[in-house]
Amino acid sequence: MRCVFDTNIIISALLFKDSVPGKAFYLAVAHGIILISLETTEELIEVISRRKADGRSPWLRLIKY
Repeated sequence: MRCVFDTNIIISALLFKDSVPGKAFYLAVAHGIILISLETTEELIEVISRRKADGRSPWLRLIKY
């Protein structure tokens, strides 16, 4: 099986591990090979940076990028 996770799903999974996106993402991480495009990586960095800047998710400060 192949799954594609966009930035929105990955962010949702990181914020809400027990959500449907979270369960799907962590199942894929546990049982699959994860590939990520440069574009998705750049978008994740931009979104995480924005969220860190507005202070909504203090735990995002722990993410190294």
